[in-house]
Amino acid sequence: MSGSGLSLRDVRVRLGNEAVLENVSLAVPAGSTLALLGPSGCGKTTLLRVVAGLQAHDGEVVWEGQAMNTTAAHRRGFGLLFQDHALFPHLDVAGNVAYGLRIGRRHRAGRLAAERTVDRMLALVGMQGRARRPIDTLSGGEARRVSLARALAPHPRLLMLDEPLSGLDRPLREQLLADIRELLTSLGQTALYVTHDLQEALAVADRVAVMRAGRIEQVAEAAAIYRAPATEFVARFLGLSNIFELIPTATSELFRTPLGEVRVRGATGVSRALLHPARLSLQLASTPHGVMGPGSENRLTATVATITPYGPFVSVTIRLGGAEDAEITALVSPEMALPLEVGAQVQGTWDDDAWVMLRE
Repeated sequence: MSGSGLSLRDVRVRLGNEAVLENVSLAVPAGSTLALLGPSGCGKTTLLRVVAGLQAHDGEVVWEGQAMNTTAAHRRGFGLLFQDHALFPHLDVAGNVAYGLRIGRRHRAGRLAAERTVDRMLALVGMQGRARRPIDTLSGGEARRVSLARALAPHPRLLMLDEPLSGLDRPLREQLLADIRELLTSLGQTALYVTHDLQEALAVADRVAVMRAGRIEQVAEAAAIYRAPATEFVARFLGLSNIFELIPTATSELFRTPLGEVRVRGATGVSRALLHPARLSLQLASTPHGVMGPGSENRLTATVATITPYGPFVSVTIRLGGAEDAEITALVSPEMALPLEVGAQVQGTWDDDAWVMLRE
């Protein structure tokens, strides 16, 4: 946990008899964005408050090698973007952004310098020319942009964003996500980003920390955490539900599951595994077998139960039938999904690397 940026070391918070945070250790390298991802009540916002200096705690908050535990919140040089944007209705757009400068004690540079900073911040967030707009005339997206400009105006050493896009419709949220990511990257801004939305975390962060009941379940690069969740909780929170108990057979690497006997490499000592839906291919059952998977243990026949758009992919649920009536999901390209329809018989195949081992 050495090096530049933010480090949290064994952070603990208790409220009465309840452990809100338990032995949380994290590192956010300078210039990177870490997303805190998890369900409501898992401790994400409490952790932000600890870093900001607004929450009593045990353990250490360290910035650039310097312990911050006894440093007052207003002296840490950190910025916090609230979930409800908390703009002042009695100030116009420029006044709200300038307030961030006053809090950051940068007004000493003079009024003209402050006005230039305000103009520059508004240009950064795409709000140029709207400095004198009253706050009550702004759309939801415009209000979020102004609150971001206000948080960035003092040039915070660390920017913390607490569910900043909650309540916005999807097209606007996706546009703001792209803008925020570009802005943080171009500024080289170190940031902590709290969200309960996987797509949001993947879009904005370099690394993701999944939280559960006050603890860190897994920390990994944004793409890797989806590709290889470490625990069943992480997998299910990410919407990956093809999780099966592996029952050993007399043959090495072959296991009994509701899918039949399957080959799973490296499953020694692991009782549960995920068949990753992005690694499962589907074709109509009439497709010639020559283009199917390499072995019978990597092949199944099933009936299409549902077909649902899922971002750039299509989520296809298939039902195996039989005594256990198991269902599994495949994430396929629109081209692969095009010939499929509910009720169609399909064959599913996967390679030997499609399984992800899950720890308790």
